[in-house]
Amino acid sequence: MPAIPGGTAWANFTVPAPGVYQYICEVAGHFANGMYGFLYVGVPVPTPPPAPSTAIVEGWVLTGSAVLLGIGVVLTASAALFGRFPTRPNSPGGHS
Repeated sequence: MPAIPGGTAWANFTVPAPGVYQYICEVAGHFANGMYGFLYVGVPVPTPPPAPSTAIVEGWVLTGSAVLLGIGVVLTASAALFGRFPTRPNSPGGHS
């Protein structure tokens, strides 16, 4: 049903049978940007999907990451402390 930009148009129509009918906007780019809808005639309207989670990261992921970070810090500190100071070789005369 054509309408002038910003205007309103009215029309009457008869739906032939129960079902789900899609209506769209035929202005270029509008359909691709979500300007469409559905008309439910004689059938139940489906329940909307649940809202997406607002939690960015689950708690168990944060806990696991903290444990792995702690292990990495301990290993790095151990390598830095024990890996840099090699044991002094024994001198041939038995003196240190």
